Amino acid sequence: MNLSIPLVQPLLAAAAASGQGIIKPLGHHELLLLLLQLALLLFMARGLGEFMRRIDLPPVVGELLAGVLLGPSLFGLILPDLQAHIFPKSQTQSDLLSVVSWLGVLFLLIVTGIETDLNLIVRKGRTALLISLGGIVVPFVTGLGLGWLIPENFLANPSQRLVFCLFIATAMSISAVPVIAKVLMDLKLIRRDIGQVTLAAGMADDTIGWILLSVVSGLATSGQFNVNTVVSAVSGAIIFLGVALTLGRTVVDKILRWVDDTIGGATAALSIVLILALSAAALTHSLGIEAALGAFVLGILAGQSRRFSREAGHTLEIITAGFLAPIFFAAAGLKVNLLQLLEPQTFIVGMLVLAVACFGKFIGAYLGSRVGGLGHWEGLAMGAGMNARGAMEIIVATIGLSLGVLGPQMYSIMRHGGDRNVSHGTSLIALDPFQSCDR
Repeated sequence: MNLSIPLVQPLLAAAAASGQGIIKPLGHHELLLLLLQLALLLFMARGLGEFMRRIDLPPVVGELLAGVLLGPSLFGLILPDLQAHIFPKSQTQSDLLSVVSWLGVLFLLIVTGIETDLNLIVRKGRTALLISLGGIVVPFVTGLGLGWLIPENFLANPSQRLVFCLFIATAMSISAVPVIAKVLMDLKLIRRDIGQVTLAAGMADDTIGWILLSVVSGLATSGQFNVNTVVSAVSGAIIFLGVALTLGRTVVDKILRWVDDTIGGATAALSIVLILALSAAALTHSLGIEAALGAFVLGILAGQSRRFSREAGHTLEIITAGFLAPIFFAAAGLKVNLLQLLEPQTFIVGMLVLAVACFGKFIGAYLGSRVGGLGHWEGLAMGAGMNARGAMEIIVATIGLSLGVLGPQMYSIMRHGGDRNVSHGTSLIALDPFQSCDR
Protein backbone atom coordinates (compact mmCIF):
# COMPACT_ATOMS: atom_id res chain seq x y z
CA MET A 1 0.00 0.00 0.00
CA ASN A 2 2.71 2.49 0.97
CA LEU A 3 4.81 1.49 -2.11
CA SER A 4 2.02 2.71 -4.41
CA ILE A 5 1.91 6.23 -2.98
CA PRO A 6 5.09 7.53 -4.70
CA LEU A 7 3.78 6.14 -7.99
CA VAL A 8 0.35 7.76 -7.60
CA GLN A 9 1.55 11.24 -6.59
CA PRO A 10 3.28 12.05 -9.93
CA LEU A 11 0.14 10.95 -11.77
CA LEU A 12 -2.01 13.26 -9.63
CA ALA A 13 0.41 16.13 -10.17
CA ALA A 14 0.45 15.53 -13.94
CA ALA A 15 -3.35 15.38 -14.08
CA ALA A 16 -3.63 18.60 -12.06
CA ALA A 17 -1.12 20.31 -14.38
CA SER A 18 -3.08 19.24 -17.44
CA GLY A 19 -6.24 20.81 -16.01
CA GLN A 20 -8.12 17.57 -15.38
CA GLY A 21 -10.54 17.58 -12.44
CA ILE A 22 -9.24 15.63 -9.49
CA ILE A 23 -11.58 14.29 -6.82
CA LYS A 24 -9.64 14.44 -3.60
CA PRO A 25 -9.88 11.48 -1.22
CA LEU A 26 -11.17 12.02 2.28
CA GLY A 27 -8.50 13.92 4.17
CA HIS A 28 -6.59 12.38 7.07
CA HIS A 29 -7.76 15.06 9.51
CA GLU A 30 -11.44 14.83 8.46
CA LEU A 31 -11.44 11.06 8.91
CA LEU A 32 -9.69 11.36 12.27
CA LEU A 33 -12.31 13.84 13.51
CA LEU A 34 -15.18 11.68 12.26
CA LEU A 35 -13.86 8.64 14.12
CA LEU A 36 -13.39 10.68 17.30
CA GLN A 37 -16.88 12.15 16.97
CA LEU A 38 -18.50 8.74 16.50
CA ALA A 39 -16.60 7.23 19.43
CA LEU A 40 -17.43 10.11 21.76
CA LEU A 41 -21.09 10.38 20.73
CA LEU A 42 -21.64 6.63 21.02
CA PHE A 43 -19.94 6.42 24.41
CA MET A 44 -22.01 9.26 25.86
CA ALA A 45 -25.26 8.22 24.18
CA ARG A 46 -25.11 4.59 25.28
CA GLY A 47 -23.95 5.50 28.78
CA LEU A 48 -26.68 8.06 29.39
CA GLY A 49 -29.21 5.83 27.63
CA GLU A 50 -28.54 3.02 30.08
CA PHE A 51 -28.75 5.46 32.98
CA MET A 52 -32.17 6.63 31.78
CA ARG A 53 -33.30 3.02 31.47
CA ARG A 54 -32.38 2.43 35.13
CA ILE A 55 -34.60 5.34 36.25
CA ASP A 56 -37.51 4.06 34.11
CA LEU A 57 -37.19 6.56 31.25
CA PRO A 58 -36.67 5.64 27.58
CA PRO A 59 -32.97 5.53 26.64
CA VAL A 60 -33.63 7.95 23.75
CA VAL A 61 -33.85 10.76 26.33
CA GLY A 62 -30.30 10.02 27.43
CA GLU A 63 -29.13 9.69 23.83
CA LEU A 64 -30.41 13.17 23.00
CA LEU A 65 -29.02 14.54 26.25
CA ALA A 66 -25.60 13.15 25.31
CA GLY A 67 -25.48 15.39 22.27
CA VAL A 68 -26.57 18.42 24.29
CA LEU A 69 -23.80 17.83 26.85
CA LEU A 70 -21.17 17.40 24.12
CA GLY A 71 -22.35 20.56 22.36
CA PRO A 72 -21.79 24.21 23.23
CA SER A 73 -24.11 24.01 26.27
CA LEU A 74 -21.60 22.17 28.52
CA PHE A 75 -18.51 20.81 26.74
CA GLY A 76 -18.23 24.02 24.72
CA LEU A 77 -18.65 26.09 27.89
CA ILE A 78 -16.04 24.25 29.95
CA LEU A 79 -13.47 23.48 27.23
CA PRO A 80 -14.42 25.66 24.25
CA ASP A 81 -11.18 25.16 22.29
CA LEU A 82 -11.27 21.37 22.59
CA GLN A 83 -14.98 21.22 21.75
CA ALA A 84 -14.47 23.41 18.68
CA HIS A 85 -11.56 21.20 17.60
CA ILE A 86 -13.49 17.90 17.87
CA PHE A 87 -16.79 19.33 16.56
CA PRO A 88 -15.68 22.12 14.20
CA LYS A 89 -18.16 24.36 12.41
CA SER A 90 -17.18 22.90 9.06
CA GLN A 91 -19.72 22.00 6.37
CA THR A 92 -17.63 19.04 5.19
CA GLN A 93 -17.28 17.63 8.70
CA SER A 94 -20.97 18.20 9.42
CA ASP A 95 -21.94 16.41 6.20
CA LEU A 96 -19.85 13.37 7.12
CA LEU A 97 -21.62 13.03 10.46
CA SER A 98 -24.98 13.71 8.80
CA VAL A 99 -24.50 10.70 6.51
CA VAL A 100 -24.10 8.41 9.52
CA SER A 101 -27.08 10.09 11.19
CA TRP A 102 -29.27 9.54 8.12
CA LEU A 103 -28.30 5.87 8.07
CA GLY A 104 -29.47 5.78 11.69
CA VAL A 105 -32.86 7.20 10.68
CA LEU A 106 -33.32 4.77 7.80
CA PHE A 107 -32.16 1.68 9.72
CA LEU A 108 -34.45 2.62 12.61
CA LEU A 109 -37.41 2.88 10.25
CA ILE A 110 -36.57 -0.44 8.59
CA VAL A 111 -36.52 -2.17 11.98
CA THR A 112 -39.77 -0.41 12.92
CA GLY A 113 -41.39 -1.59 9.70
CA ILE A 114 -40.33 -5.19 10.34
CA GLU A 115 -42.00 -5.00 13.77
CA THR A 116 -45.19 -3.49 12.32
CA ASP A 117 -48.36 -5.55 11.99
CA LEU A 118 -49.81 -4.49 8.63
CA ASN A 119 -53.14 -6.29 9.19
CA LEU A 120 -53.65 -4.44 12.48
CA ILE A 121 -52.88 -1.09 10.82
CA VAL A 122 -55.44 -1.84 8.11
CA ARG A 123 -58.04 -2.69 10.75
CA LYS A 124 -57.18 0.44 12.75
CA GLY A 125 -56.66 2.64 9.68
CA ARG A 126 -59.66 4.90 10.32
CA THR A 127 -58.62 5.50 13.93
CA ALA A 128 -55.01 6.23 12.95
CA LEU A 129 -56.12 8.68 10.26
CA LEU A 130 -58.41 10.54 12.68
CA ILE A 131 -55.59 10.76 15.23
CA SER A 132 -53.26 12.04 12.54
CA LEU A 133 -55.74 14.65 11.33
CA GLY A 134 -56.40 15.83 14.87
CA GLY A 135 -52.65 15.95 15.52
CA ILE A 136 -52.17 18.16 12.46
CA VAL A 137 -55.22 20.45 12.40
CA VAL A 138 -55.17 21.60 16.04
CA PRO A 139 -51.41 22.37 16.27
CA PHE A 140 -51.55 24.02 12.84
CA VAL A 141 -54.31 26.37 13.98
CA THR A 142 -52.66 27.14 17.33
CA GLY A 143 -49.28 27.60 15.62
CA LEU A 144 -50.82 29.95 13.07
CA GLY A 145 -52.27 32.07 15.88
CA LEU A 146 -48.98 32.04 17.79
CA GLY A 147 -47.12 33.24 14.70
CA TRP A 148 -49.10 36.49 14.73
CA LEU A 149 -48.22 37.13 18.40
CA ILE A 150 -44.45 36.64 18.19
CA PRO A 151 -42.53 39.96 18.30
CA GLU A 152 -41.36 41.38 14.98
CA ASN A 153 -37.66 41.18 15.87
CA PHE A 154 -37.92 37.36 15.80
CA LEU A 155 -38.83 37.46 12.09
CA ALA A 156 -36.12 37.40 9.44
CA ASN A 157 -38.38 39.41 7.13
CA PRO A 158 -41.19 41.31 8.94
CA SER A 159 -42.98 41.95 5.62
CA GLN A 160 -43.56 38.18 5.25
CA ARG A 161 -45.50 37.65 8.48
CA LEU A 162 -48.01 35.29 6.79
CA VAL A 163 -45.26 33.02 5.44
CA PHE A 164 -43.64 33.03 8.90
CA CYS A 165 -46.95 32.07 10.54
CA LEU A 166 -47.53 29.25 8.05
CA PHE A 167 -44.02 27.94 8.65
CA ILE A 168 -44.44 27.94 12.44
CA ALA A 169 -47.84 26.22 12.09
CA THR A 170 -46.36 23.54 9.82
CA ALA A 171 -43.39 22.95 12.13
CA MET A 172 -45.76 22.38 15.06
CA SER A 173 -47.78 19.87 13.04
CA ILE A 174 -44.90 17.50 12.27
CA SER A 175 -44.10 14.53 14.48
CA ALA A 176 -40.90 12.47 14.37
CA VAL A 177 -41.60 8.84 13.46
CA PRO A 178 -37.99 7.75 14.23
CA VAL A 179 -38.32 9.17 17.75
CA ILE A 180 -41.76 7.61 18.26
CA ALA A 181 -40.48 4.25 17.02
CA LYS A 182 -37.40 4.34 19.26
CA VAL A 183 -39.48 5.17 22.35
CA LEU A 184 -41.96 2.37 21.62
CA MET A 185 -39.12 -0.12 21.16
CA ASP A 186 -37.37 1.07 24.32
CA LEU A 187 -40.57 0.60 26.32
CA LYS A 188 -41.37 -2.74 24.59
CA LEU A 189 -44.70 -1.39 23.36
CA ILE A 190 -44.17 -1.60 19.62
CA ARG A 191 -46.04 -4.91 19.22
CA ARG A 192 -49.04 -3.83 21.31
CA ASP A 193 -52.16 -2.46 19.61
CA ILE A 194 -51.64 1.06 20.93
CA GLY A 195 -48.04 1.05 19.69
CA GLN A 196 -49.06 -0.03 16.19
CA VAL A 197 -51.79 2.64 16.01
CA THR A 198 -49.28 5.25 17.20
CA LEU A 199 -46.88 4.25 14.43
CA ALA A 200 -49.60 4.34 11.77
CA ALA A 201 -50.82 7.76 12.96
CA GLY A 202 -47.25 9.05 13.21
CA MET A 203 -46.40 7.99 9.66
CA ALA A 204 -49.56 9.59 8.27
CA ASP A 205 -48.86 12.71 10.34
CA ASP A 206 -45.26 12.82 9.15
CA THR A 207 -46.17 12.39 5.48
CA ILE A 208 -48.85 15.10 5.53
CA GLY A 209 -46.59 17.37 7.57
CA TRP A 210 -43.69 17.13 5.12
CA ILE A 211 -46.05 17.81 2.22
CA LEU A 212 -47.22 20.94 4.05
CA LEU A 213 -43.60 21.91 4.62
CA SER A 214 -42.79 21.58 0.92
CA VAL A 215 -45.76 23.82 0.08
CA VAL A 216 -44.79 26.49 2.61
CA SER A 217 -41.14 26.30 1.52
CA GLY A 218 -42.21 26.83 -2.08
CA LEU A 219 -44.30 29.79 -0.98
CA ALA A 220 -41.32 31.30 0.85
CA THR A 221 -39.06 30.78 -2.17
CA SER A 222 -41.34 31.94 -4.98
CA GLY A 223 -43.72 34.18 -3.08
CA GLN A 224 -46.72 32.35 -4.55
CA PHE A 225 -48.72 29.20 -3.92
CA ASN A 226 -47.46 26.28 -6.05
CA VAL A 227 -50.29 23.87 -6.86
CA ASN A 228 -47.98 21.56 -8.82
CA THR A 229 -45.86 20.94 -5.69
CA VAL A 230 -48.91 19.86 -3.68
CA VAL A 231 -50.34 17.64 -6.42
CA SER A 232 -46.96 16.03 -7.11
CA ALA A 233 -46.25 15.27 -3.43
CA VAL A 234 -49.74 13.95 -2.61
CA SER A 235 -50.09 11.85 -5.76
CA GLY A 236 -46.55 10.51 -5.34
CA ALA A 237 -47.27 9.35 -1.79
CA ILE A 238 -50.60 7.74 -2.75
CA ILE A 239 -49.19 5.95 -5.80
CA PHE A 240 -46.14 4.69 -3.91
CA LEU A 241 -48.22 3.33 -1.01
CA GLY A 242 -50.77 1.79 -3.37
CA VAL A 243 -48.17 -0.01 -5.50
CA ALA A 244 -46.00 -1.02 -2.53
CA LEU A 245 -48.82 -2.54 -0.49
CA THR A 246 -50.26 -4.50 -3.44
CA LEU A 247 -47.79 -5.42 -6.18
CA GLY A 248 -44.76 -4.59 -4.03
CA ARG A 249 -45.83 -7.05 -1.36
CA THR A 250 -45.74 -9.92 -3.86
CA VAL A 251 -42.49 -8.79 -5.47
CA VAL A 252 -40.64 -8.45 -2.16
CA ASP A 253 -41.88 -11.86 -1.02
CA LYS A 254 -40.68 -13.49 -4.26
CA ILE A 255 -37.27 -11.80 -4.04
CA LEU A 256 -36.80 -12.97 -0.45
CA ARG A 257 -37.89 -16.48 -1.40
CA TRP A 258 -35.42 -16.56 -4.31
CA VAL A 259 -32.54 -15.32 -2.13
CA ASP A 260 -33.40 -17.85 0.58
CA ASP A 261 -33.55 -20.75 -1.92
CA THR A 262 -30.50 -19.70 -3.96
CA ILE A 263 -28.10 -18.37 -1.32
CA GLY A 264 -29.69 -18.88 2.08
CA GLY A 265 -28.60 -17.60 5.47
CA ALA A 266 -29.23 -14.52 7.55
CA THR A 267 -26.46 -12.50 5.88
CA ALA A 268 -28.03 -12.77 2.42
CA ALA A 269 -31.48 -11.93 3.80
CA LEU A 270 -30.11 -8.89 5.64
CA SER A 271 -28.27 -7.64 2.55
CA ILE A 272 -31.25 -7.89 0.20
CA VAL A 273 -33.60 -6.17 2.66
CA LEU A 274 -31.15 -3.28 3.05
CA ILE A 275 -30.74 -3.02 -0.74
CA LEU A 276 -34.51 -2.91 -1.25
CA ALA A 277 -35.12 -0.50 1.65
CA LEU A 278 -32.43 1.98 0.59
CA SER A 279 -33.71 1.84 -2.99
CA ALA A 280 -37.25 2.53 -1.80
CA ALA A 281 -35.98 5.41 0.35
CA ALA A 282 -34.24 6.88 -2.70
CA LEU A 283 -37.47 6.49 -4.71
CA THR A 284 -39.69 8.29 -2.18
CA HIS A 285 -37.06 11.00 -1.78
CA SER A 286 -37.05 11.55 -5.55
CA LEU A 287 -40.85 11.83 -5.49
CA GLY A 288 -40.60 14.78 -3.10
CA ILE A 289 -41.79 12.91 -0.01
CA GLU A 290 -39.75 11.77 2.97
CA ALA A 291 -37.06 9.14 2.36
CA ALA A 292 -37.99 7.53 5.67
CA LEU A 293 -41.39 6.54 4.23
CA GLY A 294 -39.76 4.24 1.67
CA ALA A 295 -37.54 2.57 4.27
CA PHE A 296 -40.49 2.11 6.64
CA VAL A 297 -42.77 0.57 4.00
CA LEU A 298 -40.07 -1.86 2.78
CA GLY A 299 -39.50 -2.88 6.39
CA ILE A 300 -43.21 -3.68 6.66
CA LEU A 301 -43.17 -5.73 3.44
CA ALA A 302 -40.09 -7.67 4.56
CA GLY A 303 -41.60 -8.38 7.95
CA GLN A 304 -44.78 -9.72 6.33
CA SER A 305 -42.85 -12.25 4.23
CA ARG A 306 -42.74 -15.80 5.60
CA ARG A 307 -39.28 -16.28 4.08
CA PHE A 308 -37.66 -13.37 5.87
CA SER A 309 -35.03 -14.56 8.33
CA ARG A 310 -35.86 -13.58 11.91
CA GLU A 311 -32.15 -13.93 12.67
CA ALA A 312 -31.46 -11.22 10.07
CA GLY A 313 -34.10 -9.00 11.66
CA HIS A 314 -32.57 -9.48 15.09
CA THR A 315 -29.09 -8.66 13.76
CA LEU A 316 -30.40 -5.49 12.13
CA GLU A 317 -32.08 -4.47 15.38
CA ILE A 318 -28.83 -4.95 17.34
CA ILE A 319 -26.81 -2.86 14.86
CA THR A 320 -29.45 -0.12 14.93
CA ALA A 321 -29.97 0.01 18.69
CA GLY A 322 -26.30 -0.43 19.54
CA PHE A 323 -24.74 1.96 17.04
CA LEU A 324 -26.68 3.89 14.40
CA ALA A 325 -29.74 5.09 16.33
CA PRO A 326 -27.73 6.45 19.32
CA ILE A 327 -25.47 8.33 16.89
CA PHE A 328 -28.51 9.85 15.17
CA PHE A 329 -30.11 11.09 18.38
CA ALA A 330 -26.85 12.30 19.93
CA ALA A 331 -25.90 14.16 16.75
CA ALA A 332 -29.29 15.91 16.83
CA GLY A 333 -28.73 17.06 20.41
CA LEU A 334 -25.22 18.21 19.47
CA LYS A 335 -26.68 21.18 17.61
CA VAL A 336 -28.46 22.59 20.65
CA ASN A 337 -27.03 25.54 22.57
CA LEU A 338 -29.04 26.17 25.72
CA LEU A 339 -26.99 29.27 26.49
CA GLN A 340 -28.80 31.14 23.72
CA LEU A 341 -31.99 30.97 25.78
CA LEU A 342 -30.56 32.99 28.67
CA GLU A 343 -31.69 36.26 27.06
CA PRO A 344 -35.01 37.08 28.84
CA GLN A 345 -37.17 37.81 25.80
CA THR A 346 -35.88 34.74 23.94
CA PHE A 347 -36.54 32.59 27.02
CA ILE A 348 -40.13 33.85 27.39
CA VAL A 349 -40.95 33.38 23.71
CA GLY A 350 -39.26 29.96 23.77
CA MET A 351 -41.38 28.78 26.70
CA LEU A 352 -44.51 30.08 24.95
CA VAL A 353 -43.64 28.23 21.74
CA LEU A 354 -42.94 25.03 23.70
CA ALA A 355 -46.24 25.27 25.60
CA VAL A 356 -48.33 25.93 22.49
CA ALA A 357 -46.57 23.15 20.54
CA CYS A 358 -47.13 20.55 23.27
CA PHE A 359 -50.70 21.68 23.99
CA GLY A 360 -51.79 21.72 20.34
CA LYS A 361 -50.38 18.30 19.48
CA PHE A 362 -51.58 16.70 22.72
CA ILE A 363 -55.14 18.02 22.45
CA GLY A 364 -55.36 17.29 18.73
CA ALA A 365 -54.20 13.68 19.06
CA TYR A 366 -56.41 13.16 22.13
CA LEU A 367 -59.54 14.45 20.37
CA GLY A 368 -58.74 12.37 17.27
CA SER A 369 -58.35 9.29 19.47
CA ARG A 370 -61.71 9.80 21.16
CA VAL A 371 -63.51 10.41 17.86
CA GLY A 372 -61.78 7.28 16.52
CA GLY A 373 -63.25 5.18 19.33
CA LEU A 374 -60.31 4.94 21.75
CA GLY A 375 -60.76 5.34 25.50
CA HIS A 376 -59.62 8.16 27.78
CA TRP A 377 -56.31 6.57 28.81
CA GLU A 378 -55.54 5.50 25.26
CA GLY A 379 -56.21 9.07 24.14
CA LEU A 380 -53.76 10.39 26.73
CA ALA A 381 -51.16 7.89 25.55
CA MET A 382 -51.65 8.95 21.92
CA GLY A 383 -51.39 12.62 22.88
CA ALA A 384 -48.07 11.93 24.60
CA GLY A 385 -46.70 9.69 21.86
CA MET A 386 -47.47 12.09 19.01
CA ASN A 387 -45.66 14.92 20.82
CA ALA A 388 -42.23 13.61 19.88
CA ARG A 389 -40.45 15.97 17.48
CA GLY A 390 -36.70 15.98 18.24
CA ALA A 391 -34.39 15.98 15.24
CA MET A 392 -37.27 16.54 12.82
CA GLU A 393 -37.96 19.96 14.32
CA ILE A 394 -34.24 20.77 14.11
CA ILE A 395 -34.35 19.91 10.40
CA VAL A 396 -37.42 22.11 9.93
CA ALA A 397 -35.72 24.97 11.77
CA THR A 398 -32.64 24.64 9.56
CA ILE A 399 -34.82 24.77 6.43
CA GLY A 400 -36.58 27.86 7.76
CA LEU A 401 -33.28 29.62 8.44
CA SER A 402 -31.89 28.77 4.99
CA LEU A 403 -35.05 30.11 3.30
CA GLY A 404 -34.89 33.38 5.24
CA VAL A 405 -38.16 32.69 7.06
CA LEU A 406 -36.68 32.40 10.57
CA GLY A 407 -34.34 34.80 12.31
CA PRO A 408 -31.45 33.59 14.51
CA GLN A 409 -33.50 33.86 17.73
CA MET A 410 -36.48 31.91 16.36
CA TYR A 411 -34.14 29.34 14.87
CA SER A 412 -32.57 28.74 18.30
CA ILE A 413 -35.99 28.46 19.94
CA MET A 414 -37.23 25.86 17.45
CA ARG A 415 -34.03 23.80 17.70
CA HIS A 416 -34.23 23.75 21.50
CA GLY A 417 -37.95 23.08 21.38
CA GLY A 418 -37.31 19.93 19.37
CA ASP A 419 -35.30 18.31 22.14
CA ARG A 420 -37.70 19.51 24.83
CA ASN A 421 -40.61 17.94 22.95
CA VAL A 422 -38.79 14.61 22.95
CA SER A 423 -38.20 14.78 26.70
CA HIS A 424 -41.78 15.88 27.34
CA GLY A 425 -43.31 13.22 25.10
CA THR A 426 -41.14 10.34 26.26
CA SER A 427 -41.65 11.21 29.91
CA LEU A 428 -45.42 11.13 29.46
CA ILE A 429 -45.32 7.90 27.47
CA ALA A 430 -43.41 6.29 30.32
CA LEU A 431 -46.22 7.06 32.75
CA ASP A 432 -49.51 5.31 33.45
CA PRO A 433 -51.51 5.99 30.26
CA PHE A 434 -49.93 3.13 28.32
CA GLN A 435 -50.31 0.80 31.27
CA SER A 436 -54.08 1.09 30.89
CA CYS A 437 -54.13 0.37 27.17
CA ASP A 438 -55.00 -2.84 25.32
CA ARG A 439 -57.19 -4.08 28.13
